[in-house]
Amino acid sequence: MVPAGKKNRKIAIQTKTLTADSDGYKAETWATTYTVYAWVQNMTGREFFSAQKLNAEMQTLFIIGYISGITTANKVLYDSASYDILSVVDVGEAHRELHIAAKKVTYGG
Repeated sequence: MVPAGKKNRKIAIQTKTLTADSDGYKAETWATTYTVYAWVQNMTGREFFSAQKLNAEMQTLFIIGYISGITTANKVLYDSASYDILSVVDVGEAHRELHIAAKKVTYGG
């Protein structure tokens, strides 16, 4: 278990919502559901070519206190970047801590 003092990075857990515009078309937006402190650890990174452009992918582990209902359908917003959640683990099923593995893809120009 990570000591509370090490959870010193503010992150936002976001949930997708569908809203209708003035013409009735549905638009996908992300709203912040929780703002919490986390311990952040970059795990792996790689660069790859796609559509003749160099892109970068970073996998990061966010460790937060337990919150029920967070799934891979949510996103993490950290340091102005959006991360797709790959997995959410309730460590030991003890409802004390969540390990959220997520990835950020940066598309090159």
